[in-house]
Amino acid sequence: MLTTPRLTIRPFVPEDLEALHAIYGDPEVMRYVDGDYASLQATRAALVTHVEMHEKDGFAFWAVLREEELVGEVGFGRLGDEIEMGWTFARAHWGHGYATEAGHAALRRAPAAKLLAVIHPANEGSKRVAEKLGFERSENREVRGHRQLIYKRRGANVSAAGL
Repeated sequence: MLTTPRLTIRPFVPEDLEALHAIYGDPEVMRYVDGDYASLQATRAALVTHVEMHEKDGFAFWAVLREEELVGEVGFGRLGDEIEMGWTFARAHWGHGYATEAGHAALRRAPAAKLLAVIHPANEGSKRVAEKLGFERSENREVRGHRQLIYKRRGANVSAAGL
């Protein structure tokens, strides 16, 4: 578990399903996210992936809580041979600096020194978060069937231990 002055970051658990689906089921939140997570079944599959990946690899996308409320996710995933960092937050919690705060905390458990962030070209909020986290725009690339901006970060703190 990681903590910040306002947030707690922990691995997802099966009991997070409904709260996570409230985030994933919001079309405005997911507008720039690749894939279709609108159904409860799709959210369940993603949640299982997060749980299993954390158990296997010690990293994954993790739950971000403000007090006891699930407000978003932050963490890492595999993109081929690279490690991708990402964040997704409930719309009601946009503009509070939670993505940046959670991102800085998650970087303390980065699984690799070289990270990338895949960002939709129109997602201005994620571009700002990436830059605040030390990512620099690197290239355009097709990722998961869409043209995306690739931001790269070198020199992340690498931890052998997950949460």
